[in-house]
This record gives sequence, structure tokens and C-alpha cells, in this order.
Amino acid sequence: MKRRAKIIIGILASLIVATTIPIGGRTIVGFNYRAVDDTEYTVCSDWVVGQSEDVITLSTGEKFRVRGVQPEDLTAMLLQSNAYVKIDRTRNFLSRRQPGAPCGVRPEQDQWITIPLRATERVQTYYAVEVAEVEPIVPASGS
Repeated sequence: MKRRAKIIIGILASLIVATTIPIGGRTIVGFNYRAVDDTEYTVCSDWVVGQSEDVITLSTGEKFRVRGVQPEDLTAMLLQSNAYVKIDRTRNFLSRRQPGAPCGVRPEQDQWITIPLRATERVQTYYAVEVAEVEPIVPASGS
């Protein structure tokens, strides 16, 4: 029993050293990691299927006039976001989808081996960037 106890104590001591004492500024084993949320199709779920000057048409058939953006700039913006936008219908505002560029020190950079137990940071792959005000175009009655 004494030998088995010594082995268990040795393993526990090694684990404590591996997770707490930094070697070269990094711990040997760490449990923190950066979780990446794929938000490509959820952050801006409205899809523009048509544009005529400053009027955009969504896949739902809704039409909106975009205020304060030149038509050529609107076209370029739609190309960059693959025509995925978000229309905030309560505030009448248009947002476009933009890829995320996470930077900074990631939790796993301070550890040689990562055992993913604790997500200490959540990063989105895409973000919504507000662009301009919109005005809903109501179809004429009787059409």
C-alpha cells in the first residue's frame, strides 16, 4: 500500500505542477479555451435578392428604401456581405454581415496542452455592422 500511495501522491504532485507552475511563461496543461460560435447564417438572416438604385428586395418579398447610402456603395456593401443583411424593423435600420477578426491573447496560448473544460471566451465568426436607416415600402393596395 505504501508504494501505491507514493505513486498516487507523485501523480497528483505532477498534475499540480503541470497546471500551476509556468515554464517559459506557459503552463504545461491548461483547461481554458476559446469557443468559436459559427454565426455565419444567424447574425444577419435576411437575404437581399434584388436591388434597384436605393431599394432592396428581401427573399421574403419585403422592399426597403435605404437612406443615406449611394446606390453604388450599397451594391459594394451587399457584395461584401454576400447579400446577407439584418433589417431591424422596430428601429428601421439596416445592418450588414461582416466576418469577425478575433485578436488578442487566446487562453490556450498560455498553456502547452489544452484540455477543453472551461470556455473562458466566446468568439463569433460574423458580426452585424449597422449601415443605414431604411424605410419600408408598402405595396399599393389593389395590386
